[in-house]
Amino acid sequence: MMIRCRVTDPRGQVQTGVVNFFEALLQRDMREFDLTPLIELGTLAFALVRLGEEFMYADVQASREPA
Repeated sequence: MMIRCRVTDPRGQVQTGVVNFFEALLQRDMREFDLTPLIELGTLAFALVRLGEEFMYADVQASREPA
């Protein structure tokens, strides 16, 4: 469980780096396709990363063997 905390800690380097990467991808797509975001891209990037983390660690949180 300690590894999960280090990976998903919003103050840590791993999650922060992934969120920054997603934000850069979103910014690129906004420019490339002339899109206007409805929410701040940093917030959207964080939400997408957290959603992905929940799916990755769902089995661990439920004390089940990963499928």
